[in-house]
Amino acid sequence: NQPGLSRLFNKVHASAAIAMASKKIIKEKGAAPDEFEESVAQALFDLEATNQELKADLRDLYITGAREVDVHGANRKSVVVHVPYRLLKSFQKIQLRLVRELEKK
Repeated sequence: NQPGLSRLFNKVHASAAIAMASKKIIKEKGAAPDEFEESVAQALFDLEATNQELKADLRDLYITGAREVDVHGANRKSVVVHVPYRLLKSFQKIQLRLVRELEKK
């Protein structure tokens, strides 16, 4: 077993996973997503890869942005996810299951 080859494989695998997750966020005018948006996109990608119940529904879906907001009167935060209007009905169809799974992360 070659430790150097194993490390290289792990780096390539991690880079490929990040590249695949980047397909889950498409910003307007080619703007680059921020770190938080990338983490939400990665969570969507991970769900698509690991959750058989959501896999088919998430295949063609992507987000256009995400931001974290404080919940007034509570010591909590929420995530506002922006989606393209043409995909809104598809997101609404899986919203309850998607929120439940994302809250676990």
